[in-house]
Amino acid sequence: MKARSRNVVTNQLTCCVIQTYSSSIRAVRVDREVNVSGRRARHTGLTDFHRMNFAMIKTGKLAGLVVLSGIVAILTASELPLANAQSSETATPSQAGSNRPTRGIIRADRIATLSSKLFAPIYSIEKKPGERFQKDDVLVTFDCREFEADFEIARAESELRNLAVKNKTYLKGLGAAGTLDVSIARAELKKAQAKVRLAQLRMAQCVLRAPFNGAVVKWSSQPFDTIRPGTAVMEIVGLGGLSLEIVVPSKSAANMTIGRRFEFLVDETGAALSATITRKSVVVDPVSQTGKIYGRIENPPANIQPGMSGSARNLP
Repeated sequence: MKARSRNVVTNQLTCCVIQTYSSSIRAVRVDREVNVSGRRARHTGLTDFHRMNFAMIKTGKLAGLVVLSGIVAILTASELPLANAQSSETATPSQAGSNRPTRGIIRADRIATLSSKLFAPIYSIEKKPGERFQKDDVLVTFDCREFEADFEIARAESELRNLAVKNKTYLKGLGAAGTLDVSIARAELKKAQAKVRLAQLRMAQCVLRAPFNGAVVKWSSQPFDTIRPGTAVMEIVGLGGLSLEIVVPSKSAANMTIGRRFEFLVDETGAALSATITRKSVVVDPVSQTGKIYGRIENPPANIQPGMSGSARNLP
């Protein structure tokens, strides 16, 4: 941008020099014509005063020409170090790019959003955001009194169908019932038993338990909310292991091998963590020409949390 503005100024000054030079030539020619006409005709109206003015104009034009020529020479000479500086600045990013730290983010190995499969109100949420839990701990309880009644109905119907099978079997022995009657009774029993199992599954979904050791990130629903199947209730994160997701140039990603060790400097704490490359992305972003590598942190400190960011060192 600076070089372009300097070029514009130089061009303008050059035009001024050319115009000044042309004006000077014209002034000299006019002065000569005046002198000749003065010699040929004494009564032309031109006096020594007029000739002196033309001489002064000619002298001033020539002086201006000298000054402007000097300015153009100075600007032209000053453009050389600027061009060298720009060429050096152009070469610097490619050299500094190889030494520039690669940014990354810390992620949890396990993260989940718990949701319900029931159409039921939330009775209670046992853990608040930030609280930790152990595997199989109860996190959410639903009001399932309606499903409990459905379970009792299904179990009673199953018992009734079981008695019907026994009765048909006894009558068949007496010759009062046929084989078809017994088969129908047994099929009805299986149907009733399936309804019992379905009711038991619904009853088991009345409580959400922790699938792993971790902590609550946030609530997506509140106690006493009546939610539909698939509605998110809370988001949880595992605290067992931490991994890294790092964005690297596509050229560098090609040279990185699985199992390579590197160092990750955390911005929030300043800690230097040891990590190992575990996998690489198989797709390169064509717009940014970058790829992703994934690593695992070895023995992370207790104050390192998912979501922290930092810089990776010792990468190709």
